[in-house]
Amino acid sequence: MLVLIFFVVFLTTIMILLEISPTTTIEEEKEESKYFNIFDVVVVIVAIYLLAYCFIQNLIMFFN
Repeated sequence: MLVLIFFVVFLTTIMILLEISPTTTIEEEKEESKYFNIFDVVVVIVAIYLLAYCFIQNLIMFFN
């Protein structure tokens, strides 16, 4: 299951980081920045979830 989460995040990163033409206006730059910030927040949330999942799983194994 965790492998699928990494796979989805990896594919999303590939799609977002494809080379595109440079932004020409300030509006386009602000829009691009907004979407990169949203993506960064999603990646941080997924990383924290996976870290917590591993930590909780290790605690359960420790007490059993």
